[in-house]
Amino acid sequence: MEEILHVFSDNIALLYEETILTFTMIMGAAFISLVAGILSSKILSVMGESEVLPLRFLAAIPRGIILFLGGYPLVILCIVMLPVTRSVVGTNLGSEAGQFLMTFAGVFFFSALMLRSYSKVEDDEFLAIKTVKNIRILMIFLLSASGIVGFMGMGGLGEVMLRYGYVKNDISMNLIVGGIYALFVIVIEIILSTVQAILRSKLAPLGEARAASVKKVKAAVKAKNAANKEAPQGAQFHPDNPNHGQFTNHRTNTNNPKDMLDSLINKR
Repeated sequence: MEEILHVFSDNIALLYEETILTFTMIMGAAFISLVAGILSSKILSVMGESEVLPLRFLAAIPRGIILFLGGYPLVILCIVMLPVTRSVVGTNLGSEAGQFLMTFAGVFFFSALMLRSYSKVEDDEFLAIKTVKNIRILMIFLLSASGIVGFMGMGGLGEVMLRYGYVKNDISMNLIVGGIYALFVIVIEIILSTVQAILRSKLAPLGEARAASVKKVKAAVKAKNAANKEAPQGAQFHPDNPNHGQFTNHRTNTNNPKDMLDSLINKR
């Protein structure tokens, strides 16, 4: 424990600077990922549900790309994107390159999460709660991404762990950086779990009312279908009729001899 405190006191300025840099990289990538992810997923969801076939076909292509890249292994994606990073940023090292990779991966990851949320139409949870869940997953994803780009020499706490903890085999530095990452996770979980709990408490009455309404409609439809099955031929069940529970015959059975005789008498 004394050795950990000694290493921490000797490198407190470095740790503070890289912690702020990691926080900045995560928040910058998160902001762009949220805006781009929500807009793209909403547009593609509306186009995919359209009755116009060309629009549905047009939405299927970017939707497939987003779902593919959103589920692609992060480490492999960062390595594959190195030539693109060099051409866009001008280098493969430093925080700017790391910021670009984190943002690119975050946009596709969050867009894929939101597309799956829009497609679950039978889920009773409100979209606001789903979005908060997806944001929590995104923040943990970007926290992991910051460590990966750091190990690739792109700044942040991941690079500190690589240079001081791994290369110099400093176990104390590894424990310190790991503890800072743990604090990031705890703060993210506390804040977003609180927001999610508040949304649940606010939306719970609306959810119960909607569930009761859906249950009532299903019960009415079931009763109507059951009554129509039991009705004689030519009769229908009218639940909205004042004489609820009765059958109304709309067709006379002309094959009945008595009815035929009464008809002839009335004509004369």
